[in-house]
Amino acid sequence: MASGITTIRHDIYDLFAQYAWSDKFNVQFEARRKKTDTGDLSLRFDPASFSSQQNADSDTHIYRVGTRYTPSQHTDIIGSFIYVDRDARF
Repeated sequence: MASGITTIRHDIYDLFAQYAWSDKFNVQFEARRKKTDTGDLSLRFDPASFSSQQNADSDTHIYRVGTRYTPSQHTDIIGSFIYVDRDARF
């Protein structure tokens, strides 16, 4: 990090899969990860208060499973489950 410059870095990964077991039933799965590293982001209106040593990190994992079931021509039943795990250090 250069002196007086605030940086933000995002590393983002995403995996998506969908499978149709039949015309009436299919499943989706998604996994995401976002890792963020930031420098001193505070806006204090004083350049002398900038700290090149201040960092904040976060790591977020998101998992999603979804289903669709079509028991008849005019009926769709959908479901979704989402799990989020986030670790942050400021």
